[in-house]
Amino acid sequence: MKEFQPYQDGPMPALGPTLDASTFKEIFFEYYNSLYAAAFAYTKSHEESEDIVQQAFLKLWVKRDTVKPTDLKGYLFITAKNIILNRFHHLIVSRKHLKIIKASFEVDTFTPENYSINRQRGQFLENAIKNLSPRQEQAYRLSRQQGLTHEQIATCMGISKLTVKNHIAKSIAHITTYMKNTYLSLLPLALVLLS
Repeated sequence: MKEFQPYQDGPMPALGPTLDASTFKEIFFEYYNSLYAAAFAYTKSHEESEDIVQQAFLKLWVKRDTVKPTDLKGYLFITAKNIILNRFHHLIVSRKHLKIIKASFEVDTFTPENYSINRQRGQFLENAIKNLSPRQEQAYRLSRQQGLTHEQIATCMGISKLTVKNHIAKSIAHITTYMKNTYLSLLPLALVLLS
């Protein structure tokens, strides 16, 4: 970690359109060490802490024309805290997904019965998708199968992001209902076959 000399020439300059790079550098030197120490207390990683501090200052620089914090130090610490919380949330979600993926690759999951069930689920899902309206189907496939964002889908389809969101929400509701009804209709047959 680098040691920076704090800003000592009077009150901190105000943010806004007149804030230049050299003044911003002074702000950076004033708060870097304390912000880094706070980030390190949570992450226990030098690289992560430096990255968090840089992101906090980058957000401040990008929003310098619109944000007017009364307490600049407080603003930077809250920004850093939010970045840390977002990273922890992402880590938790990633670990959850990793568990699911690991579980799906367990040896006993690759049985002929599971393969058949998964293939049937895929067929049911494809039938449910084909029952959507053409625009809902297109939005759903672009989102779920091609991984596009709502904004990208809106551009591709020539519609608003809100309309994309509505198409996808209706698609998911329809697919969920279709899948539940399909499984419920097969339940009596399964019970007969099992008895």
